[in-house]
Amino acid sequence: DFVHAAYRALLGREPDAAGLAHNVARLDAGADKAELLARIRFSAEGRAYGAAVGGLLPRAVVAGLARVPVAGYLVDWLVSLAALPRTRRALRAIEARLAERGPPPA
Repeated sequence: DFVHAAYRALLGREPDAAGLAHNVARLDAGADKAELLARIRFSAEGRAYGAAVGGLLPRAVVAGLARVPVAGYLVDWLVSLAALPRTRRALRAIEARLAERGPPPA
């Protein structure tokens, strides 16, 4: 479903059999979705179609750097550190919703 949606949004068409198989195999092997989107978007066909995807390039660059053996660990750590405030806000929101529900039934 992800690959079909990516092709429709980034290329304006359904994936061909080879493209579908290739991209599904990449996802099954653990490829980062942002990197896969960037490969489709910045392919020759994707550049010609010209779909705008805000924030895709920086996210894809970070995903690509995360695969570099030594630097990848550092990149992952820095991205996680930068995401802490957002993660804390999300955790507080979840805790507030759980508190509104009250204790679980016994």
